[in-house]
Amino acid sequence: MRRIINTMVVAVGFLATGWSQSAQAQLSYEWNRDTQPVTGSIQVDEGSTVALRVYLREQTGGATLQNQRLSSFGVRARYDNPTGVVSVPDTNAISRNPAFTDFYLPAVNNPTSAQFTAAVAIQDPGVSPDTDNRIWLGTFTFTVASGIGATQTTIRAIDIPQSDDTFTGTGTQLDSLIADAPLVIEVVPVPEPMTILLAGSVALTALQTARRLRRRRIDSVN
Repeated sequence: MRRIINTMVVAVGFLATGWSQSAQAQLSYEWNRDTQPVTGSIQVDEGSTVALRVYLREQTGGATLQNQRLSSFGVRARYDNPTGVVSVPDTNAISRNPAFTDFYLPAVNNPTSAQFTAAVAIQDPGVSPDTDNRIWLGTFTFTVASGIGATQTTIRAIDIPQSDDTFTGTGTQLDSLIADAPLVIEVVPVPEPMTILLAGSVALTALQTARRLRRRRIDSVN
């Protein structure tokens, strides 16, 4: 009898571990630019800004978000690999999905990260995923440093460490089950105004010289 009970305990433990690993692979953050998912890398002009939406996505086959919805979350954007390339300047550069109507707490920890937490009202069953099985959490607007030339940095959407704040509408905790979302930002150099003016002046001088040479040839023929 004891052997049977031990076998059952091992089996239950195996199933629980397998479910946890499966769930861990199903949930992840996702970056979007202009509502389109972006992975790998994007190009951004130096001195400009770029607004990136962050979603919580459940992979094909998962039904936790569909069945239980999402009642609260906390997400952090890290931009310290390396620092000094992009930043979220202040909390005005952070916005939440307005469907999370109750609690909202943004914070900026420059030069390394920015984050926010949000939740629905207690009586609200939660926010449902869209047709792609994902929920828009909010938006970080990054400012790209000026005068840094061609370079790159890696940003990463992660769960806020040491904080349990991502729950479904039925109380299931999801924090430890969400995979990070890395994204490389490639900075494209923008010519200085004086450089553009100088290039334009050189081009104009070359055009004028070509016209004078052409006029001389015509005159010599005549």
